Amino acid sequence: MALFISRKLTFPVVLAVSAGLGLTSIGGLPAPALAATTVIAGVPKPPDRQKQLEKALITEKDVPAGYIKQDDGGFGEIVASMLLEQDPEADPCDAAGSVSSLSATGPAIGAGEPVPTIPPGTTTAPSAPSAPEPVKASPPPPPVAQPEVVPPSATALFVHDKTGAVALEVLSAVGEDAAVAAVDQVHAILAECPQIEVESFKITTKPLSWNPSLGDESITATLDLQARFFGIDISAHLKFAQIAYRDVSLAVALIGADDPKDRELKKITRAAVRKLVTTSGIHTAG
Repeated sequence: MALFISRKLTFPVVLAVSAGLGLTSIGGLPAPALAATTVIAGVPKPPDRQKQLEKALITEKDVPAGYIKQDDGGFGEIVASMLLEQDPEADPCDAAGSVSSLSATGPAIGAGEPVPTIPPGTTTAPSAPSAPEPVKASPPPPPVAQPEVVPPSATALFVHDKTGAVALEVLSAVGEDAAVAAVDQVHAILAECPQIEVESFKITTKPLSWNPSLGDESITATLDLQARFFGIDISAHLKFAQIAYRDVSLAVALIGADDPKDRELKKITRAAVRKLVTTSGIHTAG
């Protein structure tokens, strides 16, 4: 999973890979770095965004009957770190190349080409003594690596006790531009590349007929993932809503649910938006 964190991925790819791969192996996912908090003397401590987001999460009272809350095992932080790696300026239809190119970059010299060398015994001795080399200054110390800052995030995960369907909510304070960019990328994929296929990786995205105006920006869609990662065949069918509200990216997804009229998705999404607006501490200006 760490391989994907280092790539620039669009939101649908993040959601698809997370649903298809992450939900089946939550216990084995690496823990990302935590966001750093700067404390300045005399300045009031800013609100704890992590706690605000956790307070805004939906509960079992907000989801259809039969869905039982589960421990996400750090899955939300993984998704947040993946979202942080998004490039808002990148072409979302290029996401397939990011996923498929998982191997390290090879050497610049092509396979089979000889590596230039100096044959032994061909160097010529100098005709006169060489001048002493000037004293070289010590190289500057390498820059201190800064820890990766992961945006505050919170996740609610529910599994249906009979069907095994999964309901997932992810809140992440990625910033206003990134939150809107996630919605825009879904729009772009639906319009320009609803089917992304490369090697053993295939994502098919379609718009949902239910597509209300939610938050500041929003979009709904269905997504089918078929892939083979590390020798394992993975498939996932999900419906999702992607919403931007101020600096928060909100995603609601139903994975493997039998919901032909989108009733479950509607109920969960509306509850998620309502709780985000009313309990997160983020208010409309004015």
